[in-house]
Amino acid sequence: MPLYWFHKSEFQRYQTEHFNIITDFDLKKSTPEIRQFQLERIDTFLNEQIGPLQSETLLIDTRQHKLNPVYGLNQLPDFFNPFQAGFDQELAFLKLIVNQYLKRTLSIDLREDYWIRAGLQIHLLQEYVERYFPNQKLLGSISRWPIVKWSRLSTLDFNAQYRLVYLNGARNNVHQSLNTPKDKLINFNAKISNEYLAGVHMQLLKQYLGADTLKQRLKKLWSGNLKFLNPQQLEQILNGEDQDLSWYFNNFIAQRSSNDFKISKVSPRGDSLAVTITNNGKAISPVRISRFANDTLSGSIWTPPFEEKVTINIPKYQTQRLVVNHNGEVPEINQRNNYAGVDKKYRRPVQLRLIQDVEDPNYRQIFMLPSVGYNLYDGLSLGVRWYNRTVLPKPLHYNFEPQYALSSNSLVGGGSVVYNHWNETSNLFLKRFGMAGNYFSYDEGLFYRRLSPYAIFAFRDQNDLRKNKRQYVTLRSVHVTRDKSLNTDAQEPNYSAYNLHYNYSDNNLINYYTAAFNAQWSSAFTTAS
Repeated sequence: MPLYWFHKSEFQRYQTEHFNIITDFDLKKSTPEIRQFQLERIDTFLNEQIGPLQSETLLIDTRQHKLNPVYGLNQLPDFFNPFQAGFDQELAFLKLIVNQYLKRTLSIDLREDYWIRAGLQIHLLQEYVERYFPNQKLLGSISRWPIVKWSRLSTLDFNAQYRLVYLNGARNNVHQSLNTPKDKLINFNAKISNEYLAGVHMQLLKQYLGADTLKQRLKKLWSGNLKFLNPQQLEQILNGEDQDLSWYFNNFIAQRSSNDFKISKVSPRGDSLAVTITNNGKAISPVRISRFANDTLSGSIWTPPFEEKVTINIPKYQTQRLVVNHNGEVPEINQRNNYAGVDKKYRRPVQLRLIQDVEDPNYRQIFMLPSVGYNLYDGLSLGVRWYNRTVLPKPLHYNFEPQYALSSNSLVGGGSVVYNHWNETSNLFLKRFGMAGNYFSYDEGLFYRRLSPYAIFAFRDQNDLRKNKRQYVTLRSVHVTRDKSLNTDAQEPNYSAYNLHYNYSDNNLINYYTAAFNAQWSSAFTTAS
């Protein structure tokens, strides 16, 4: 325990059934009575989840909170807090108490097996919120603002943040496996993403094994008098007497690969349905398949762990629609292809939204925004921008911006389409293909059309994401065609130009390297630099 020296006491002491807590954390934000209530509730909760607890004296200070905060809540200013009074303080207390208790009672290699403690910690945070704050939203009271409450983001529960943070890393292809040593993780994964992912995976086990089964098996971590906990011992404890969770440890812990489930075939067989599910990812995993009738859940079943493809039989009764991984229990980078109809092909309904939102896989979302532009010959142009980009990136993005020009009384505007292909196993980690174009006036009654297709290939060391070395190869062309003026022959012709660009960078704090090569050519010129 660290030693503090003050002229005046800055700490207060609180006694619960199992803990003697000494703290200076957020003393001005609540009264001693409220803190006593919070700490007693935390004591009761932990005793139920992992108990019986050992009696411990714990020092909870502000310095610890700055090193191990509840990310997001720690950035809220004092003058604005959208959550109910004491919520952020109570979660911060819980995280600090759990962290200290796990340090004292479970000996873990925090370089190689940090994810064990992180998973337990985030799992307990999620369980606590489900128990005592079941209606807490991710945005707090902001979710009730008129400008926000229409969005899907406003409906997400507080615990949805853990999955969203992981998906952000996975879809940007910067995620790393949980068994990656901590000193090999990029900063974002070391501080936030991998800890959240470990908690998300614990929730998967909760759904797969059952909440009570997982709770009883986790209690054995403390009742078994383990002197040192490693992944092999954890696997043995979680397996119990009749289950094999090797798929979990070999894939969800040891591998970087992601899941992408799809219902590839539905075949009637008497009063049953033979459903074939394909995993376009590389992991071996079970998944839950749910049956719906008139948008009402009529049943669900887990598949056995499988790689690539599995076929299972389910009842045909009260089954109009099938959904794989409906609640997202299994971390998955793409839930948009998880739907299938029984009697006819199922197409997700279109949903129009004002302003960008988080993705809702139940719908084909289209967002719209008012659009204003100006051109000397077109004058003021008004329109609507239509696009599908959500908060989290996805492979295909489109953006169309038709406008009506008030001066030329013409339809003008532009648009673009981009397709991203991320590769989790190759140094060529990103291939991007796109096309952009626009249509505007360049003179009275005369218009030009500009079309620009391009391709980008990005390289990095896939075995060490901490390296800053990057290489980019860009191929681009620009094609411009214009209406011909009948009044003059003195005008620039239509043209096409091509561009090859290579960029190398290895930008570090001390050694900073960058180099580039650029070549441009057309029928009229050639340049290189």
